[in-house]
Amino acid sequence: MVLQMTTLSFFVSGVPVAWQRARVATSAFGKMRFVNPTSLTAWQEQVAAAAVMAIRASNYRFSKAYTVTTTFHLPMPPSWSRKKQLTMIGKPHAQKPDIDNLLKAVLEIMSKPDGKRPRAWLMDDDAQITTITAEKRWCAPADAGVAVTVAVG
Repeated sequence: MVLQMTTLSFFVSGVPVAWQRARVATSAFGKMRFVNPTSLTAWQEQVAAAAVMAIRASNYRFSKAYTVTTTFHLPMPPSWSRKKQLTMIGKPHAQKPDIDNLLKAVLEIMSKPDGKRPRAWLMDDDAQITTITAEKRWCAPADAGVAVTVAVG
């Protein structure tokens, strides 16, 4: 028996935003609710939109097991010299934000919707992911973003 492998790839431009703990907000009437930071919500909406466009452009099939590969392209500080910037392009990024928090922000948006926020429904639950490969790399500010590949099979 030959397993067919379907892959879905997309790139989201912009500086990746790491997962952050929800904060408690209080309304004028004293009612408390949990709120995600707006930068995280906006980033997740971008990821969802890119994933939905990739799904529509492919023959994506749902499965029970997924392999996810991500490459986060994080911009260099503008205070670095031009020489240092040229030598660091493509090198590993070993600073904050943490790679696990970056992954959480991307993977959370790919599981089945719960009605609370927009999601790109790529899988029923992120527990179905069997293999994850992730890396952070330095890039020029204009090239910041995340490249995501989801292999189904």
